[in-house]
Amino acid sequence: MSFTELLDQVVGRQKKQKTIVLAEYEELIKKIAEGNDKLPAADKVDAILSEADKSPDDLRKDVSHIAKRRDYRRQLDSLPELQSEQEILAAKIQEEQSRFQKLQEEHNKIIRPLIDRQRGIGAAMATAESCRLKLADSYVGPLKTELQTIERDRYTLYQKRLSIERHITDLGHCITDIQDHPEKYDQSEIPSIKKQIDGRKAEIADLEKIGAPLAAREREIEKLMLEV
Repeated sequence: MSFTELLDQVVGRQKKQKTIVLAEYEELIKKIAEGNDKLPAADKVDAILSEADKSPDDLRKDVSHIAKRRDYRRQLDSLPELQSEQEILAAKIQEEQSRFQKLQEEHNKIIRPLIDRQRGIGAAMATAESCRLKLADSYVGPLKTELQTIERDRYTLYQKRLSIERHITDLGHCITDIQDHPEKYDQSEIPSIKKQIDGRKAEIADLEKIGAPLAAREREIEKLMLEV
């Protein structure tokens, strides 16, 4: 055997051994990535790393790399199923939309005439209501003078009531201030102020008694003024 032939054999054996070692390393990576419990012993793993010229960090990175690729593959493999489901859902959505559109069209056929009629009635009611004002404005007779007098009297009563209510509110604020600041105000004043409030409320009740018949007469006159 020549020296050249000898070297060729040595190189061939080294390549074969390297191939075997790398295959063992790849198999180790796959087992770890798969979570296989049947892993080689620590000394065996150490020997594989040594022969493959790899470090524990290299193994950790390669396992992480293959795990990511497998996850990518898993997601890619799920694509046909997802596409199939997507098509089914799209068909169902289209079917429901078509069904809803038909129902909407039927609904519109029924509701549109009702809405149009409702709007027509609303317009007619507005016109009829405006005739109430026109009838009152066009009335000629003594009732109009009486109505104007009643309106003035009721407005005067309203102004009086408004003034009394404001006074009651102010008195209420006074009580609150006295209660909130006992160091500044005499608490014995509160009963007197409450008595004032009661008196003012009695005045409002009297105003209501005066205003009630006026309001009743006003309604009666307004009704009479609409007669033809």
